[in-house]
Amino acid sequence: MNREVEELKEQVQKMADQVHSLESKMHNLLLIRNAPNKDFLTVEEVAQWLGCSTSKVRKHEREGLIPARFPNAKRRFASDEVNRFMRGFVISQKIRSH
Repeated sequence: MNREVEELKEQVQKMADQVHSLESKMHNLLLIRNAPNKDFLTVEEVAQWLGCSTSKVRKHEREGLIPARFPNAKRRFASDEVNRFMRGFVISQKIRSH
């Protein structure tokens, strides 16, 4: 009886992990599909799109993950570069979950 309970607990945990993984993947795909219809975005717009802080966006910029452009001496991010970053993030999530 105890062994059956333990097996059921393990199955429930595996299912919960799968649900969490699927929710995360769905969230990331929605981010890609809901991309702003602009060529260049501010730090604030990128943060809102990605659902993170502006400091996180700047960190990704410093790490070279999302390159910034400086038209008219103002920091902007090309939406296609942000989209490329998101696609790479989703792919790396898929690889890690397998």
